[in-house]
Amino acid sequence: MEIEVAERLSHVKQLIDDAAEIVASGRATYDASHILQHASDNIIVQLGHDAKLLLEAGVEPLTPDKWKTLYGMRNRVAHEYNAVDQDIVWETLVTDLPSIATQLESSFKEAAEVLN
Repeated sequence: MEIEVAERLSHVKQLIDDAAEIVASGRATYDASHILQHASDNIIVQLGHDAKLLLEAGVEPLTPDKWKTLYGMRNRVAHEYNAVDQDIVWETLVTDLPSIATQLESSFKEAAEVLN
C-alpha cells in the first residue's frame, strides 16, 4: 500500500471515529446542536472527497458504487447545504459509516502498519 493511500485511509478511519462520537451523544443532542450538525456535514464532505480519491486509487473492499455514493452525498452536502436533510445525515452516521468501517477494517489495519 502506498503511503498516500495509507494516510487517506487513516483519515477516513478518524472521520468515522468522530462520527461515532457524535452518534454517542444521542439524537436529541444532535437535533439541538447546530454545531454537531455542521460537524456531521463536514465529516460527510471530507469522507466523500476521500472516497473519490480512494476509488481512483482502486482501494478495495468497498465497491465502486459505494465509493460513488459517498462522493455523491458529499456533493449534495457541499453544494446544497441549505437543503441538507439532517435525518439522512444522521442515518448515514448511525448506519452507513459503521458498516463502511467494518468493510474497511483490514484496510485500516494495513494502513496503520504502513504508517508505523
